[in-house]
Amino acid sequence: MSHLLRQSLIFTILATIAIGLLAWSWSLNSDPDAETPTAQKPASPRHSTTKTHAARLASQRTNRLKPANIDVNARLRALYERYPELAVELHEPKPELVSRFKKLFRNPSNPNFGEASDFEPMILGDSPWDESVATEFLDKNADRLTELISLIDAFDNFEEIQFDGLREAQRLLGISYGLNVKLGRLDQARELYASTQKLIDGEVNANLILVSHSIALSLSLNSYNLQIIAEQPDLVAQLESSPHSTLSFSQTMQGEFTGSIKMVYNLAQRDLNGELHFDMSDDSGDTYSKEITKKYVPLDIIEDSLARQYIENIHYLKELEQSDTYTSGAEMEQVIESRFAARSDLSQVDRTVAEVFFIGFGFYFDSFRKAQHLQRLNTTAIDISLTASQGEEWSKKLPVNYKTGKPIVWDKENNLLETGIEGDNATIPIPVIK
Repeated sequence: MSHLLRQSLIFTILATIAIGLLAWSWSLNSDPDAETPTAQKPASPRHSTTKTHAARLASQRTNRLKPANIDVNARLRALYERYPELAVELHEPKPELVSRFKKLFRNPSNPNFGEASDFEPMILGDSPWDESVATEFLDKNADRLTELISLIDAFDNFEEIQFDGLREAQRLLGISYGLNVKLGRLDQARELYASTQKLIDGEVNANLILVSHSIALSLSLNSYNLQIIAEQPDLVAQLESSPHSTLSFSQTMQGEFTGSIKMVYNLAQRDLNGELHFDMSDDSGDTYSKEITKKYVPLDIIEDSLARQYIENIHYLKELEQSDTYTSGAEMEQVIESRFAARSDLSQVDRTVAEVFFIGFGFYFDSFRKAQHLQRLNTTAIDISLTASQGEEWSKKLPVNYKTGKPIVWDKENNLLETGIEGDNATIPIPVIK
């Protein structure tokens, strides 16, 4: 596999993880209880390169094979016929909507959006409330917010800008919702909440990066509602009745496969006969592994290899999700690696594909479960608060700690939920509505 290709794929995967962490960190504070991610192998000095070398390499490759120019959706539909377990709903690209979205968030004349995150402390009560500053921000961003809401239905077309634009979009929606509630603009708040829910619903069958955005947005709305419920209990009761995602990690990996294979399609090439191939050579022009005898591997071989491995890993993840025993992400990766190493039926292409595409999922697995755990607890705290405000006793089952398998603790004396997570997220105060 070419170094340029390998670096591109690994960078994309690691960027996905990094952006996921940024999205979750918007709602989750760091804590010492976080699981240790699987250690990554250091990059080999043989694979270090400069931009100049990369450009020269790209120029050399251009002379070997031509870009594939694949009809991605048509190719995916054919692939789904062979592997129906991996099929997800496909959407035809809408370039005009993507263009509008880019203009919305990448226009230098709109510098105000960068201030959005500064308003979260005001919503959460961590800094003094300033009505005039909040009003000014919403007024400045009113046109952009209107345009954003009009584009929500087309978010599944924005893959190429999801690393930046989508995070900005969800933050603007969430912050604007919180500020409108604090200002008593309840009709605007309802519209924004409905838009965020539509965005969340549109992301639940997508890849890891989009799902991480979805969970982060849900957590942020939960945390805002925990703070504003005393001021607007009826509004929060109405909004919190919306169902929250119960998406599993194994379901998310189904969407992640489509994201991975799209990267492959974007980097595939055609030979002079029009046949599709994938470059498996390194910087020197030699094959990445001595066991791979051809520099250019037919694309269908790469497709089949990636699909088989995703299916096997998804089946294992389902086993973990149904098990009563807690397994960390690091342990999960070790099991997958040991199972893989013990098999004799896999080709070197299979092993190279695995090395490139299955990096860091253990860390995502841990973060995913922790975030969903906190989401359930936030919703429970709000539900307890609303029930108590009606003079009734809350009698539902408490959520289960995903590590211990035991119900979390409700400290009624101090009116707290003990999450089982150390650090800033150790407890969730239950709001009191007077």
